Amino acid sequence: MIRIDTKTQTIHFIPDEAGSEHPPERSFPLLSAYVCPFCRKILAAYFQGFLSESDIEYHGRQKPRYAIGSVPGGHYLKPEHHQGYGNDNCVWEEFTRRGVTENVRLFVQRHDLSRMLVQPLSEKIGQIPGFCIVEDVCKRDGALLLFSEEKLFRDLRRKDFDAYWKAREQMEEYLMTLVKSLA
Repeated sequence: MIRIDTKTQTIHFIPDEAGSEHPPERSFPLLSAYVCPFCRKILAAYFQGFLSESDIEYHGRQKPRYAIGSVPGGHYLKPEHHQGYGNDNCVWEEFTRRGVTENVRLFVQRHDLSRMLVQPLSEKIGQIPGFCIVEDVCKRDGALLLFSEEKLFRDLRRKDFDAYWKAREQMEEYLMTLVKSLA
């Protein structure tokens, strides 16, 4: 199991079972880390310390599965799958660039929307349903962004399915209407 302690800003690698074939428990200071507020899975973590190849192999194959690698000064950890509709997955899609505007830019690019939407959406993103800003638990790095299409269109879907379907097909117009209504 891999666990983040936000109070002490440490990451803990805890073996599922005791035994000589399992690595010992290890804890390292975090450089930055992000945890999904909905499913509580780690979205990304950067930490100081050294993990051996056997540690990486052991913890990398546990559920949820994480990719673990080296960066100057330490290691990083990222989920192999966060978003999706399986039992182990979250309905929130993550955007892992640093800072809200960069993540909105990535959102616009992934969803093939107009670049003209980046600035107004960045300014109001925290007020629009279906978007969630995730801060670094260490308060050292820029925020990540989560998006849920299901949450964005939930109220519309309940009221009028035809309007919901049209809004999904014309997401850019729908988001611009939401942004303008918040001005």
